[in-house]
Amino acid sequence: SELIASYNPEVVLITDFGYDRYKNKKGSVDEIPGLESTAAFKNKRIYRINEYELMYFGTNIGTQVTKVASLIHQSK
Repeated sequence: SELIASYNPEVVLITDFGYDRYKNKKGSVDEIPGLESTAAFKNKRIYRINEYELMYFGTNIGTQVTKVASLIHQSK
């Protein structure tokens, strides 16, 4: 968590698996230590995304890349 804070990302993508796992054990992903000090948290740019869209490549890779790019580059 300190590593996340040290990079101060403008956008954070959390996979469904990580989101659900953290939420079930700890409460809310907003409570991840260090996350509240990032630009992503302050600007409400923390997004939940399906891990398959980040990890696996197949015939729909163009759609997957477009979706992730739109999340990252959308207006604040």
